Amino acid sequence: MKLTVRLTGNKLGLQKVYLRADENLNRYLAVYIFNNVLYAAEKNAGVEQEIFKLDLDKHDGKEVLSVPQDKKAAEMRELETFIKYADSAEQAKFYAEQLKDKRLEYAPTVAEGAEEYLPELSVHTKGDRVLALSLKGNKIDILIDDKTAVKDLQIANTKPGAVYLETAWGGYGWSQRNLADDVYDGVFEKLIITENRGAAKEAILFDGGPQGYDAVKFKVKKLWDSLINWFVVNL
Repeated sequence: MKLTVRLTGNKLGLQKVYLRADENLNRYLAVYIFNNVLYAAEKNAGVEQEIFKLDLDKHDGKEVLSVPQDKKAAEMRELETFIKYADSAEQAKFYAEQLKDKRLEYAPTVAEGAEEYLPELSVHTKGDRVLALSLKGNKIDILIDDKTAVKDLQIANTKPGAVYLETAWGGYGWSQRNLADDVYDGVFEKLIITENRGAAKEAILFDGGPQGYDAVKFKVKKLWDSLINWFVVNL
């Protein structure tokens, strides 16, 4: 089978797809994003085992910084601010000299053994990912935003089963939805499941989007809700 779904909401949180699952979730293959990290896990005989993990910042090609590198960058930004708002040319010159020395300061990298800097996720940071899965036999391909995360990942569970979706809070506290924001925490959009027989056009097994007249009504309602929200915020 093949499955595609758009995961929207916030980066902070869990959005999980269960495949080949039994009724009590004692056996399954799961692919999920938790706090911006992609995981794949299998559960057999009641025991779950992680089989794949990928930080999605790395998947996006973002630079990996060490804790010392991040600290140095923060101190440089602070000095740049001091220069910008200095009370006198003499004070600005003093901070400029400090900034010059700071730029020359050595900060070990992750490759050199320093601890990797992991930025904290804010509840306000929005997430928007397209997850695509291709499951056949004892292998699965996982794509994030049309880019391969892992190919031909070996799995043990080849028994047929159900598909389940799960979403959960990924931190502590409570967040209030903005009236003008049409994105909730942990939303599954445009879920489509097809066969995986190698055909040019696979047979659709499930399409979670509105169809026909319902699709038209959905679009009209969404436009109307957005219009109401605009008036609530702007009047």
